[in-house]
Amino acid sequence: MQENPQRRKGQVGITSDRGRLKLSLPRSLYNGQQRYIHLRCPDSLEFRVKAANVVKQIEIDIANGIFDFSFERYLKMINAQQPQLTIIQSIKKPELSLQQCWDLYFDYKKPSWKKGEDGTKSTMDYMEKLGDYIHNCSVTEFDALAVRQWFLDNTTESMTKRCLTHINAAVKFAIKHKRISLTSSPFEGMPQELTHHYETESAPMALSLEEKQKIFEAFQNHRGNWNGRGYTGYSYSYYYPFVKGLFLIGRRPEEICQYRWSMVKSGLLHIPGRITKTGRDGKFPLYSELEELLNSIKPENPDPNAWVFPSPKGLKISYGNFSNKAWNKVVDPLFPDRNLTPRCGRDTFITEQIILHNRSESVVAKWCDTSSDEIRRRYLGDAAIYDLRPGSFSD
Repeated sequence: MQENPQRRKGQVGITSDRGRLKLSLPRSLYNGQQRYIHLRCPDSLEFRVKAANVVKQIEIDIANGIFDFSFERYLKMINAQQPQLTIIQSIKKPELSLQQCWDLYFDYKKPSWKKGEDGTKSTMDYMEKLGDYIHNCSVTEFDALAVRQWFLDNTTESMTKRCLTHINAAVKFAIKHKRISLTSSPFEGMPQELTHHYETESAPMALSLEEKQKIFEAFQNHRGNWNGRGYTGYSYSYYYPFVKGLFLIGRRPEEICQYRWSMVKSGLLHIPGRITKTGRDGKFPLYSELEELLNSIKPENPDPNAWVFPSPKGLKISYGNFSNKAWNKVVDPLFPDRNLTPRCGRDTFITEQIILHNRSESVVAKWCDTSSDEIRRRYLGDAAIYDLRPGSFSD
């Protein structure tokens, strides 16, 4: 027998399975799941007529909100002697786990992600690190609150925000390609409720000229730990040129770690967008004090791809490692109540250029890859401002 032609969405359908009739019910009755009523009667003209009458009754009952989920009313219309109908759920593919959704998304996106070279980080490195966290997560279901709590318990709020952002993208990707039965991502909007550590407003860290010189001398003279007989441990004096560069250039420390000698030419630092936070190419003018620093550390015939400020092993400086070890060891004892980070070099440079050297905010913003509004709002630190004295008409 022929199936009922051109069945519209939301209607009940009559189908034949191995010579037996069954009714396919609208998915809306079962939260999107396909269910069938197996009539247990032969596919014959007589029972097709009865099945058609049942279909009409079911659609009327659905429209009136009185659908009989026990099916007794519809059973009697087919065969009063038949004890009951059987509802059979369609066979579904097993659901993907949260981690399998991530793998699906990762494999799809990775052709567009490039590996870093010579120790530089890249999108691929970043995503692989996130993938490690996601695979370590003990929650495999799409319980967003449980996933969020696991990450908060096992890593930082900032990393939790990053992971949830990309988990959300992976789940939406799986939904779009019908790999899971969800109709929307339970992670939608959740990352926005968390805060990166760098998004937390903190006081500006501009230093006075005396404080800046104090840091320079501390690095230049660091010999390790004095135990009364000699120095032990690691000497961080090696980082003196890099620390001075932070205060002379004023761009982000994570970026300055990635400068190569090929970027130093024609009186400028030519900074490619691939290493900047904003993704914009930049140029920074060389001036006497900065040129003096660069000339003091420049090899006779430098490899264009060599790092301007290399690590002790000749590799790219790891900003996190430098901050947590060298900077904290040398600077924290100098200012125990300040909680200074290497970013104070940026704050100090911007403040000095505007307050002490009368450079315009728009020019300094261009040099330092920021905006005039951000400088006015964030970077004019108290230390340098209160080091000055108001001018008078008698000056």
